Amino acid sequence: MEDIDRSDRFRGVNSVGVFKRVGVFLYDMAHKEVKHGSDPRFTQWGSYGSQFTEQFRHEFTLYARAQYPYDGAFSNEETGTATWWRMVPETSDSRVLRVRTDVTGNTTMLTART
Repeated sequence: MEDIDRSDRFRGVNSVGVFKRVGVFLYDMAHKEVKHGSDPRFTQWGSYGSQFTEQFRHEFTLYARAQYPYDGAFSNEETGTATWWRMVPETSDSRVLRVRTDVTGNTTMLTART
């Protein structure tokens, strides 16, 4: 996993204020699922301590910078938001944010460790 220096963290992020607000909101939701949820795809991150926080921060920064694996072309007319997220490749840099569809067809963005 690429180590992003904190002093260089916002390089390439178009709107730092929005990045911070959205990041805090998503992290708070995700962290609550990890700690108090019932879906094992989420809760199994709970035994990894701060690793979840670091992985989320790393992936969200890649997403905000439109860097791999979150750099795919997006056209709302052709792709649609949920489809775009499903097309994000499964890599070590997409273990948290990548969309998964479970057997019932429900779509989730927070995923289990692979």
